Amino acid sequence: MSLAPLTTSAGCVAELRAELKDHEYGLRSFTALEGGSGPQASAEVELLEGVHVTVVLDASGYTVAGSDDEARRPSVGRTFETLTGLLAAVSAGFNSAMHQSLSAKLIQAMADDSRLAPDTDEE
Repeated sequence: MSLAPLTTSAGCVAELRAELKDHEYGLRSFTALEGGSGPQASAEVELLEGVHVTVVLDASGYTVAGSDDEARRPSVGRTFETLTGLLAAVSAGFNSAMHQSLSAKLIQAMADDSRLAPDTDEE
């Protein structure tokens, strides 16, 4: 998405908030935290499974900085290019919600397209 440059804490905070808002369909909740040391931002994210992960955004990407769930601890320290990639790696619930959201959008697009298509039935 990249709303603001990731060279300042303010840019990182704006980007992380926008991305989290875009992914609300696959999260229980999130709290974006202001900046940090250097140009970065972090957020506490509650996954659909009820598990909490800490996400940090900086110039290198989205990093899983912590988790309260033992099963997700192997992901701690991993950096992803996108928030979608991070969430897909740590949450089966997010994957399911994303697929449902995409399916609903596809069905809606197909319905919109069929209403716009000219009637070619011959009488």
